[in-house]
Formats: sequence, structure tokens, C-alpha cells
Amino acid sequence: MKIKELKKIEKENKLYIDTVCEKGKKADFSNGNFEEVNFEGINFGGAIFRNTNLRGSNFKGANLSWANFNGANLNGANLEGVNLRGANLKLMRVDKYTKF
Repeated sequence: MKIKELKKIEKENKLYIDTVCEKGKKADFSNGNFEEVNFEGINFGGAIFRNTNLRGSNFKGANLSWANFNGANLNGANLEGVNLRGANLKLMRVDKYTKF
């Protein structure tokens, strides 16, 4: 299921997202621009982030198991406490500001 638009929720000066996928479908964020979005604690198991800009986004405590990050830009992203079991991290871009 290609994600074209996310419902943006602003709360306490932070941007959150709200998206629902049909059961059994993989959320596809490929080639998207989701810079500095708060994805904290969200279950993205099996999601596709191929060639996606996620610079400065917060994934703290999120489930990213089996997600595909091939070519994704995660420079400056917060990946503290993230489950990356089985994730495809080929060509994923991180920098010294990315937190693990």
C-alpha cells in the first residue's frame, strides 16, 4: 500500500503521524520526504522506506523489524531503542548525528 499522504497531528510543538494500513499490507514510504517527523513508538514492521528522506526524524522505541531502508537517508535520525531485526540496511545513509 503506497503511502501518499499522512495525517499530520501537531501536539506540544511536535509533529506526529497517523496512518492506517490494511491488515497484512506493507506500508510503502518509498521515495517520500518525511524529514523531522516524529515516528516514536510506531510499529513499522515490514514497511518499505526505499530511497526515502527521513533526515532528523525520531524513531525512538519504534518497531522497524524487517523494514526495507535500501538507500534511505537517516542522517541525524534518532534510532534509540529501535527494533531493526531482519531490516534491510543496504546503502542506508547515517552520519555522526544519528543516534543508536
